[in-house]
Order: sequence, then structure tokens, then C-alpha cells
Amino acid sequence: MREHLPPPSAVWFALIVGMVPSACGPPRSPEQAEAEAARVLTWAVGRLNRDPMPATGDGLVLLVPAGAPPTSGMPVARACAGATSFMPAPGHHRRFFVACGGTIFVTQEATLSPMRGQDRSLYVWNLLAFRAAESPLQLLVSATPTGASETQIWQLQIEELSTTGATPVHGAAELASMDAFFATFHVPRCLGAARRCLVLNQPSGDEPQVLDVWDGRPDAATPVQEFSKVLVQDVAWASRDGRWLYMLAGQQ
Repeated sequence: MREHLPPPSAVWFALIVGMVPSACGPPRSPEQAEAEAARVLTWAVGRLNRDPMPATGDGLVLLVPAGAPPTSGMPVARACAGATSFMPAPGHHRRFFVACGGTIFVTQEATLSPMRGQDRSLYVWNLLAFRAAESPLQLLVSATPTGASETQIWQLQIEELSTTGATPVHGAAELASMDAFFATFHVPRCLGAARRCLVLNQPSGDEPQVLDVWDGRPDAATPVQEFSKVLVQDVAWASRDGRWLYMLAGQQ
């Protein structure tokens, strides 16, 4: 009896697929996923102790000189009411992604629209980073899928004004350490190889909102500015020389 063997092409295909790295590691418990997300959030955003954005009107993305109050900033784009997070799009002049009510919007000047093709079962909390030198864009977010209670790390593929893919990222080598994370991702809140990272903090009680900066280590944050009258929900560097910031702001 002749033995039926798969064609050589099928064998090569199986070998190649086996060698392709996956965005996900072994299955993880909700507790492990939450701990991993908390670690990545610390690197990309810092503490998340902030007041909610006022829901009575749209927020604004402001261009502000470093060290100057938000009230001196120039509005450069609209943001939706209840916005929690934003990031400037790499390679696009004053184009931004904004998270509002679990949905990602794209905004440029007066134009504000939800991205097409989003998975409505995935509630997006924070926009964290872009995978470096990738086309189409790969956007790293913290999110909670329907049926889960924990925050997870997801990667969204973005083409023009649409999301064309969503993949959970857990147990991956690039999330295993801070060095690996910054070697893999571009984080708009952090500047240069020195990792001079912006962190917003809302102290307890009636103390003012504070902008901190940490250099290289999240546990070495230094207060650099206090805010009043304007609630700043998120912040990112706007220039490579550190002279300008983008702020996602709303009236208190």
C-alpha cells in the first residue's frame, strides 16, 4: 500500500507558520492580564488618578509652550466630550486619535469622527503607544472586551480612518520589561532615548492637578507644573526639543 504524504509545499507552510512569532503568549488568567496591563500603563501613562473630563461640552487639544499654563495654549483640534486619552498620529501634522466612551475618534482641526470598523465589543480606555516603524499603524491600547472585567492590552491595526484588526497582546517579549517595551514602541508621552516621560497626577483632597516628569524610571518622578482652572486629561510631547506640549483639556 502506498503511503500518502503531504506535498512539499504543505510541509514548508507548516514549518514557516510554526516559526512565526505570535502576539500572544500562553493563555493567562484575568489576574495575570490585569497585572501585565498595570505594568504597561505605568510605563506608557503613569498614574491614572484624574478627574473625569466634563461631559457638558467638547474638549480641546491645545498646543502649549512647556512650563506655560494651559490657558496660554492654542487650540489645534476638537476632542469629544468625556475624552479620557489621546495621542498625536505619527507623521501627520496635528492629527490625533482620541478615546471617548470606549470608542476611538480621529480628529484634525475642526473635523472629529469615529474610526470605521471598530469592534464595539471592545471598550478602549487608554491609547498607549505605536509599534515603531510599522505600516500600517499598530496602536497599543488598554481595553476591556465584553464578558471580561479586567483591563487588558490590545493592539489595533489602523489604516487611514479605519481599524482593520484587533489582537490581544499578552505574555509577549516586548511587554516583559521596560527596556523591551521602549525598544519596540514609540510612546508620545516620552521623549528620546532618555525616556523623559510626562505623567499627570491628581493628588487627594483639594490640591491642584500636577504634571510630573520622570527620567528613565517611573519611581523617580519630579513635579514640574501645577494646573488650575483648566482640567488636563492627557498630555504628550509636541516637539523633539521638549519646548512644546500637546494637552487634552476641558474647563473645570
